[in-house]
Amino acid sequence: MADPIQYIDQSEFPEELRQRIQSPTTLPSAEPFATGTTQRALEFGKRAAAPTIGGAIGGMVGTAVGGPFAPLTGPVGMGVGSAAGLYANKLMGLEQPTLPDYLAAGGLGMFTPALRTVTKELPGAAGGLQEAAATKLQGIPGMVAPAQPSSVLYGTLPKGLRIPLTNLSQAAASVLTNEGKIAPKIRVPLNTRMADAANELVTSAGTGVPEDVFRANLTRFGELVRNAHRKGGLSERAASKLFGAMMDDLDATAAKANSPYAAMLREAAGAYKHELAQDRLTDLLGMGGATRFQLGRKAAPGVDTAMTKIASDPQLAKWLSLNEIKDVLAALEPLAKVPNVNAMSKPGLEGMPFAMRAAVGGTLGAAIGGGPVSAVTAIGATELLARTLMSPYGRAVVKSMALHGMTWDQIGNALGQLGRAGLSMQTGGGKASGPVQLGQPPQAPQPMQPGRALPPTSP
Repeated sequence: MADPIQYIDQSEFPEELRQRIQSPTTLPSAEPFATGTTQRALEFGKRAAAPTIGGAIGGMVGTAVGGPFAPLTGPVGMGVGSAAGLYANKLMGLEQPTLPDYLAAGGLGMFTPALRTVTKELPGAAGGLQEAAATKLQGIPGMVAPAQPSSVLYGTLPKGLRIPLTNLSQAAASVLTNEGKIAPKIRVPLNTRMADAANELVTSAGTGVPEDVFRANLTRFGELVRNAHRKGGLSERAASKLFGAMMDDLDATAAKANSPYAAMLREAAGAYKHELAQDRLTDLLGMGGATRFQLGRKAAPGVDTAMTKIASDPQLAKWLSLNEIKDVLAALEPLAKVPNVNAMSKPGLEGMPFAMRAAVGGTLGAAIGGGPVSAVTAIGATELLARTLMSPYGRAVVKSMALHGMTWDQIGNALGQLGRAGLSMQTGGGKASGPVQLGQPPQAPQPMQPGRALPPTSP
């Protein structure tokens, strides 16, 4: 595009102004700056990518192979993975790291896991840990849930399937015999009614009861067992005996090798057992509308007691495999270590045990320098820390750290590796083995070539 200034009659301009207009004019180009900034950003991201990805992979591997030592092997794996990622940068020619660079990359990988571990031990963190434990606890029964609901699997069975009630007949006779030995005034009427109902079902069944009728009565006996277990009544043993007999009849029918529907029935029965186990775990963990992990309740003794009941529960032993029960106990074990929170105590120092106050306050005071002023400062700092962690926002942070630890670790490592890469580029450390073009050098200024001016117009 032509410069409009050349169409103006310059004959009346001062000599100095005409020379400035006619002299070559250059303007700085923004293209080299933009290109250099883009390439710097790309270089910045490339240097941080491998240590970040390596840390994530190392953390997952360390956690997976660590077993009971996962809280230690996970962070170590993240640190080793980050250092390995930095070595990958060297192989790709992105930078030439030194030993301090490797130590920094590995240390940054372990920093966030260490920070999470320390945070969970700080005074006032118990509230957030309790909320995280409550969330984890609610997911424990779901560990044994079947892949498909039993109702769906039972719906695939052929019509006309009948289930003999041999074991139920024997169990009902046993219950009535035992109740007959009890003095009339201390008998449990429900036991007799349940046994009579079972006998009526057996009598009406003939050679077997239809599958849908069997399942409806099995479900009702299961509800009686669950209600008796919750209330702690004397009818639980009789209800469990009758229910167990029906389950044995179901297993016996499914075990018939020459039956065309045996495999289908076994699969449906297995799903139903897992549903029963899921309900049983819900009851044993005390989650009937409330959890044991609430402020003011002693969490650890409650979980310990539940673990003991789960390990010795005869019903769960029938419905779940040994490995499934072990997996449930392994998931509960960390929750038993969650610190208790006293609902009557106040936040801050007043709600902390004396030993914890002394340890935290003394440590902070010693770090500051000792003396009365330092001691007062340490107490105030401890009070502020406890109140902050027990606030709604503080509990939310601690809860998130406990539930999503790996995510926190990876985000912290990513930010740390970005900072390391930026510092390395800023200080010129870890230069790449090959030249890195950060932008094109500015071109030499080119004079503007004025076009032919129009002749002056006559008035």
